[in-house]
Amino acid sequence: MGIADWRRDGFLIFAPGIAANTVSAASEFTRAIDGNRQQDAWRSVPAVREIALDPGVLGMLRMLYEGRRPIPFQTLNFPRGTQQAVHSDTIHFDTDPPGWMAGVWVALEDVHPDSGPLVYYPGSHRLPVHRMESFGLQPKREYYPIYEQAMANVVAVNRLQPAYATIRRGECLIWAANLLHGGSPILNPSLSRLSQVTHYFFEQPGVRFLTPLLGKSRSVSEIQ
Repeated sequence: MGIADWRRDGFLIFAPGIAANTVSAASEFTRAIDGNRQQDAWRSVPAVREIALDPGVLGMLRMLYEGRRPIPFQTLNFPRGTQQAVHSDTIHFDTDPPGWMAGVWVALEDVHPDSGPLVYYPGSHRLPVHRMESFGLQPKREYYPIYEQAMANVVAVNRLQPAYATIRRGECLIWAANLLHGGSPILNPSLSRLSQVTHYFFEQPGVRFLTPLLGKSRSVSEIQ
């Protein structure tokens, strides 16, 4: 896949060459998580930080985003599939002007089709950005279930076709901020789905970084 595919589809799957011992250490950490996820482990766990700052990942992001410096601001480590309803990350993080945020999902083990793989909808990043206000809702977490129902309707109305990230250990999937995605059903509860997501903003003059549900707007210096 190349730049033209990225612009058309809103995602890119590739092997950045993350060191095997780093993937192993992050995998061991993630398997031991007590709960559904661990947020921002990159601040204290070296292997998680090394993945977030991996030169291969950062280099690909620079290429996809016109040479702009990627700035990691959040990591999420998942021991199992999330089964999360379809959404766009712009409900949680966005930029003004839009388009300067991305997510990178790294497989810490081979992803089995029955483990609840990440599901995503190629080309959906070209749809309008949907926030709470798009559906007549106030930007509050209490309305999130209604937002999820509305986003499921967006998928149906636009006849979007799903794809599943059954990728190999050490591979990653980069998605554009507005690409619709979620977690598919776990068909075999005995299976893990060890993974790490890192979210990035991009250094761009004049861009403000938004967290819509919190009503916050920040500059580059405020998120570093």
